[in-house]
Parts: sequence; structure tokens; C-alpha cells
Amino acid sequence: MAWIELHQSVWTHRKTLRLAAELEIPSIYAVGHMAQFWCWAIDNVPNGCLINIPPRVIAIAAGWPGDPDTFCRAALAAGFFDDDGQGNLSIHDWYDYAGRLLEQREHAASQKKRHRELYANKPLTQAIRERDQNRCRYCGRLVDWKDRKSPAGATYDYIDPNGPTTIENVVVACRACNAGKGRRTPEAAGYRLLPAPTKYLQISSQNQVKIKPESTPTVPNRTSTVPNSTSTSTPPPPSPTPDGVVEGAEGGDEKTEPESIPLEKRFPRYTNEQWTVIRQYWDVIRFTRKTGQVADNIVAREMDYWERFPVGIVMQALEIHIRKCQTKREEYTRGIMRRLEREAEHSGKTSNGFPGETAKGDRAETCRPDISHYVGGRYGAIFKRSLSDAEGEAGGAVPGGTSGN
Repeated sequence: MAWIELHQSVWTHRKTLRLAAELEIPSIYAVGHMAQFWCWAIDNVPNGCLINIPPRVIAIAAGWPGDPDTFCRAALAAGFFDDDGQGNLSIHDWYDYAGRLLEQREHAASQKKRHRELYANKPLTQAIRERDQNRCRYCGRLVDWKDRKSPAGATYDYIDPNGPTTIENVVVACRACNAGKGRRTPEAAGYRLLPAPTKYLQISSQNQVKIKPESTPTVPNRTSTVPNSTSTSTPPPPSPTPDGVVEGAEGGDEKTEPESIPLEKRFPRYTNEQWTVIRQYWDVIRFTRKTGQVADNIVAREMDYWERFPVGIVMQALEIHIRKCQTKREEYTRGIMRRLEREAEHSGKTSNGFPGETAKGDRAETCRPDISHYVGGRYGAIFKRSLSDAEGEAGGAVPGGTSGN
């Protein structure tokens, strides 16, 4: 939408009063004619030059119903128009007032052209998505490419706004971070560029996707902290002999160092599906680090802490963290587990997180909290008596109630 800069003094400015006097009209009409002409000039003569523009067209653009030459002479005498001495008119100080708008239009046009070129380059955009795994490189949240309105919608952002359209300079960003960063570099906007979650990809001049040979995977902890890893790791030490001496060692007195136990064997209570959720959880947690990596001892420490809780509570807490708390660290998950445990105890659930089961998985009597503290008054007594009668017929008793007989 076009706009012009209109100062509050325009109504009583000497140019306005001179134009009103020359045309013999009120000053408010003089401002109206010039404002209409300026709005027309933004789209039709953006450089402010009126060469080859007939006076009749100028008068129509200004909404002047009288003689066109009279209006042009009055605007020139008032100082709204300039004459180069050869009869060629131009708008006075046009670039000073409309220059910023013109610059914004030129920048917007260049940005649209760059985005059209980017979206037309399918190999490049596909490589950017695969490298960033549909995550914002500034906040780490998962983005949705079908969302075109909310802050979580997916966009492409140029790290250097004036840089080229290359895989090194274009990243995936959520709509909120893209708008906050604006036409600035991450350092100037106060943003931190997170490392890419997958291998670094490069687009050649023939638009062919190639993996750089010197690059390494940036996904951390896949060698020791997460099972079923496909990453390479150091070979295990030589197997010891029955006497505890390493085969091939000189002197025969060197003992083997204890091998680290894989997490899958260290925590055998999780199923393969649950390990998938655990891997997703630690992939989210690593985005809370500046380096994009989580130390192995932290992973082991947290999973040792999880052993205090039933598997059901642990998996529910991890899923809540993945969905709603992607910017929080692993300590926040501890609080989620404690809250879920309190809720389970309050609702009558047993230690493994499911109603009516014990910690060993054996069936127990149906757990029902004592309602005497929550139900009172006449209606509470009727409710307890009815519940007691129902249990009495079944041969049971209600905790906190009366006998059914």
C-alpha cells in the first residue's frame, strides 16, 4: 500500500497559502489537490520528473476542474514544482519525501525475485530441508511447512541479507524468528545460529546435491548415548586372556579397562518403540546447548534418575517435553515426572503409573481414594451410603465408608 509523508504544517505552510491565493480557493482545497497529485505521482512518476506529462494530465491527477495551465503555473509559483529552465517540470524535493518509500519498494521487489529464484531451485531447497530436519536454526523448534499464519510456520531465511542464494547462506527458520531477525545478520539482531542437525550438504553449480568430504555428522551422542547407532566409533580393546592379561601386550602385566555398558543393556526395561522416543527427546535437548551436543555423562545421569519412576510416567514426561517444552533443559523433565507421580498418587494410581496394578505388575484390589475428605454434607452422606450399599451387594467394602449390611 502506497503512502506519502505529510507534515502537520502543510495546512498553513507558505507554499499552501501561495497556491490557494494563485488559484483563489481555500487552503484546505489546495492541500487536497496536492495530496491527490502526490498519491498519483508515487505510482506513475516515481522519479518525480514531469517531462512528457501534459498539463491536462497533471490537472486531472490533482483533481483540478479548471484550466490545466493555470494550475501548473500556480504550483510552479508556489514552489511545489521546479523548472529546469527549458520548460520541463519536476516535483520539488520529491526524493526527500518519497525516497524511502521508493527504496522499500525496490528492496521488496529484489526480495521477491530472490525468493522466486530460491523456491524454483528444488535441489537447493530440498537439501536445506534435509540438512536442517525441518527445525528452526535460531530457536530449534519444529516448523510446519503447511502453516502460513502462526509463529511456528516454516520459512527460509538468509543469514546474510545481502549474501548469495547458497546453502551456506540460507537456513530454515520459524516465522517468529524470521520476523524478529528482519533484514539483519544474526549477530546484529541478537540471535544465535544453531548447528545443523544433519550432515552438511553442498549444491554444485549443476544443482547436484553432494556431501562435503570433510564434513562430519553434527548429531551428538549417537556413538555412545543412544543405541542402534550407525555412526562409527572406536574399536573395542583386545579381549583379555583367562589370566586377565591382554593378548599381545608386552610384559604380560597390563589389565583390560572395563568396557562401557551400552544404554540398551544398562536400561533394559525400555522397548524399541520407547527407545525411539528417548532418542527424539535427546535430539530436542541438544538444541538447548550452544554447541548442539549433550555430554555422555549427562545422558547417563539423567537416565539413572529416571529409574526412580515407572516406565509409563517416564515416557509420558518425555512426550510432553518433546511436544510443549522444546526450549527447556533436561532438569525441566524431572519436574514433569514428579508432577505426574503426584497426580498418579492423588488419583489412586499405583507405583507403576497405572490404576489397579502393583509395582510388579500383579493385579491388586481396585484402588479408590478415601472420599470422606472430599464429600461432605447431606449429599455426601447419601453418596457414601449408596456407594457402600453397592459394594456390600458385591461382597466388598468401601474404604472410609460404612458396611453394606
